[in-house]
Amino acid sequence: MLYLPKTLVALGLGSLALIANSLPASAQEAGSASKTPAMDWREKLGTFRVGIIGGNRPILESRRMQPFKEALQKELGVPVEVFAASDYKVLIEAHRSGRIEYAIYSASAFSAGWLLCKCIEPLVSPVAADGATGFRSILLSSNKHTASLSSLKGKTIVIPGRKSFSGYLLPRGQLALDGVDIENAEWKIADSGNAINAIADLEGKNAAGVFGWEPYYGNSKLSLKQVKGTRALMIAKLGAGASEYPTLWQSSPISHGPHAVRKSLDGKVKALLAKFMINLNQRNFEAYGAVEPNFSGGFREVTISHYQSVIDLLRTGNNAKKASLPDNFGENKKTP
Repeated sequence: MLYLPKTLVALGLGSLALIANSLPASAQEAGSASKTPAMDWREKLGTFRVGIIGGNRPILESRRMQPFKEALQKELGVPVEVFAASDYKVLIEAHRSGRIEYAIYSASAFSAGWLLCKCIEPLVSPVAADGATGFRSILLSSNKHTASLSSLKGKTIVIPGRKSFSGYLLPRGQLALDGVDIENAEWKIADSGNAINAIADLEGKNAAGVFGWEPYYGNSKLSLKQVKGTRALMIAKLGAGASEYPTLWQSSPISHGPHAVRKSLDGKVKALLAKFMINLNQRNFEAYGAVEPNFSGGFREVTISHYQSVIDLLRTGNNAKKASLPDNFGENKKTP
């Protein structure tokens, strides 16, 4: 059952006065409660509940959040509780049902939660120390003379694992939406098990291309210092010449997983939270590190548009099987 916020009906003061004057004194006294000042949002909110993934160590993960919990409690002026869910399915259900107001998601888990009820919205997402705001999947050739994606038909393309979000699930789904089925017999997909093995297959001339990932910095061209992810592994293993190997395909950029709130949360609370989170790494780095141990570049505000490509992937009708994601929605924080 979806949570529906109560609707408040505002009446004009002039109409209220006319009605009150026409009522008996007892009725006027009974109606005097309408003049009571509106309840403060803190009173309405009561306790603010934050959801995280606790996995198989919920107590330790909750303790890790203590500096953030204390800082947030001071900022909001209300008690803060931390709920450690065993996995993203439990976290999504807790958020959907109103058990928590705030949750920390991966990009795919948030997208799945939004599709379930549209009762949550992204607030902020973390930025890497070098300024990367997210990542995207890429297909790299092992031959600098390869011109296009179609030129790899019939040739072996290696992936770092069939559970890899950026190295298989995301490209498979987005390419399917574009009418390219890499599971078709025309394509030869080989599972190398992990990224290191995938690059070794390229080195041994056992593959013509590899699916992987790279950080996303906006539309600016990457400098050599910013080359990370799969291409960085290629350069380390195959030499500097690998920097010239072409990118034959790239996905839409995906922002790092968001911190999201319930849509029904009071607007004043949302604004306060956004400001608090964006300033957190400057004002209280211990609290920042507790809530975001992987990306030290601070937070930025995000909207649903930053996750639209994953949402489109998940809700695709005819390609739903191709676009589906694993049960744990598990793109890794450091290696998508």
